[in-house]
Amino acid sequence: MERYELANGKVYDIIRWPDEYTVVSNGSIVYSGTYAGCRRYIESMR
Repeated sequence: MERYELANGKVYDIIRWPDEYTVVSNGSIVYSGTYAGCRRYIESMR
């Protein structure tokens, strides 16, 4: 699991599953897909 804390105070976790990755924020899945897609999603939240 990777954790990213943005300057605006939001915290996102990237969780690796056997077949995909998910982005979790406040206990809810907000995005699922490839690792690169998860990173793009988090970058867009800045």
